[in-house]
Amino acid sequence: MTNYAGVAVMVCVLAPTTVVGFSLVGQRWTTDVVPVELQLGDAAGLVDGSADWDMCARQSLAAWNAALQTTAMRFTAVRGMSRPPAAFDGINSIVFAADVFGTPFGPSLVSATQTFAMVRDGVDETIEADVLVNQAQPFNCYRGAMQPGPVVYDLQRTVTHALGHVIGLGHPDAAGQTVAALMNAELDAVDVLQANDIEGALTLAGGALVVIPFPLRNEAFTFYESLETEYRDTLQRSQTNEGYVDAEGSAVWFPEWLRYVLNGCEATEATTRVLMQIRGQGIQPVCRDVALDSYAFPPRNLSLDFLEALDAFYRDELQRRVELSHVNLEGKAVWLQEYLRYRVDGVSDADARSQVLTQIQEAAAPDVEACPEMDPAGEMHPIYDHRVQRATSENNPTVFQVDETILLPHASVPDAVIRPDGSTWLYYVNGQPNQHGTFIAELGTDGLFQEKDCVRVDGLWNGNMVDPDIRLTSDGRYRLFYYEGHFVNQSGPPDPDAKHPFYSAISTDGIHFEREALLFEFDDIATDPTAVELANGSWLLAGVQASVVFLATSTDGISYTMTSHTFDQGIPELAVFPNGDVRLYQSGVPGARGMVAWLSQDNGETWTQEGNTGVPGADPSLVHEADGSYTMYFKTFEPGGE
Repeated sequence: MTNYAGVAVMVCVLAPTTVVGFSLVGQRWTTDVVPVELQLGDAAGLVDGSADWDMCARQSLAAWNAALQTTAMRFTAVRGMSRPPAAFDGINSIVFAADVFGTPFGPSLVSATQTFAMVRDGVDETIEADVLVNQAQPFNCYRGAMQPGPVVYDLQRTVTHALGHVIGLGHPDAAGQTVAALMNAELDAVDVLQANDIEGALTLAGGALVVIPFPLRNEAFTFYESLETEYRDTLQRSQTNEGYVDAEGSAVWFPEWLRYVLNGCEATEATTRVLMQIRGQGIQPVCRDVALDSYAFPPRNLSLDFLEALDAFYRDELQRRVELSHVNLEGKAVWLQEYLRYRVDGVSDADARSQVLTQIQEAAAPDVEACPEMDPAGEMHPIYDHRVQRATSENNPTVFQVDETILLPHASVPDAVIRPDGSTWLYYVNGQPNQHGTFIAELGTDGLFQEKDCVRVDGLWNGNMVDPDIRLTSDGRYRLFYYEGHFVNQSGPPDPDAKHPFYSAISTDGIHFEREALLFEFDDIATDPTAVELANGSWLLAGVQASVVFLATSTDGISYTMTSHTFDQGIPELAVFPNGDVRLYQSGVPGARGMVAWLSQDNGETWTQEGNTGVPGADPSLVHEADGSYTMYFKTFEPGGE
């Protein structure tokens, strides 16, 4: 067995709780092309037929170039000695040498790799590397197991191994791993690059370990610079958002975190691995191989959580000063992830950047139609007497304590969502004169809701859009389910043959939506759609039609199929829980003293009645608070109202 060593290449042994698949040394090249000057000289009678030592070593460069073909990085061979090699001379050399620039090799050392790097946050930037082959050792150029008899080393595998150090790889066996790898310090019969070696190199070069295409860091940085410019020039945002992570840090570490998540790491584990990189512990391996059709982007609240953790790390551990940005943290989480989503889906850098900036511009464009103003002289709608209240539960989503506070007057059919920034928005049907339709209110520090905006679909206000049900999708967007009725802009009674449709619409900001799909179209009146995304990625929808609560299922949240399961009367609200349980809360059940809770533990296939929640009123909406408690928003009626 023969030991290889890398002078100035520090091999990090990772903590035992970290899953590792290859060993990295905490530095990498940032240039795409790495020229290598071959100065090995003449040879004759080499076993594999190579004309000289340089020809033998060229095969090592070719092997790594083939392994790195999905990335921009490659080695180029330069023949002929421009001058004797020296440490820190700006030239990457492979040469036979008597010592390591003045330091003896030692009796058993076959070669040494010396690298020079610029110290950077996280991963240092390699700027020069020299491979020094011990001229006192016997060499040939051959494949397969080491030849019997007196030891004769294979120059090709020696140089291939050394080039792994040049790329930034360490010794997996020295890091406590038991894997097949040419990069192991202990040589055996392995004479070609193994999957472990290639995965490590691809990680360093910004390539995907399997087939998930991830952009190069300079491209992510260019996009982030464009995002800053867009916020400054198009959105007219002031440079007042304080943070401790500079532009390069945001562009480097958020994609790195997302790369870990897409390759099978939990969000918190991904955060841990990024912080290990920043501390100089080397680029960490991903958690598992993920097929192209099975990766899942995280919800944006997790992306925001990472950016907040990164900001705290820069402030507390790196002791960075405050940086001012035009883009707030939520903007970074939304648009960096949107850009990376396009890239992972195979869109080019330029097209992805263009599409995201177009989305920002469209969101910033003036609305086609403004929200209607309240008209005191307008006709009073029956829902004017509706108002929103809440009930709370510390840890039991079936038993609640009712709060008598009126949170929002003249509001009906409430549905709430907790946004990634922690704020609570309430979608409701406005009962004020001339404002019938879906509005949004935000929960204030006083515990009451204040009107914030109205919902537009495809840029238009629609007073007939009612019964909103809002959901954050698994990819962090907002999906709105609603019923379009016949309430306003009618010259007379509604046409008895008019249809009663359910729609879905999608949004990135929760205000401006694009109509997504017509879900159902009923001949008889149908109201109150509610839907949830289940733990298996499918969707479950409930609604009221002909006084019966029905259920429907979908694999994509858009195309639904009715099931045979129904509930008698009432208005439904679906909620999904972290353990995968689904509950249907049913208000208006004849004879029930409050809303009834039903439980399903098989994604809506079967249901068990859990009992009465003690919540009065109608149109329930459940949210799970950050502290683990539950809040149920619901509508009640002014005394004498209906």
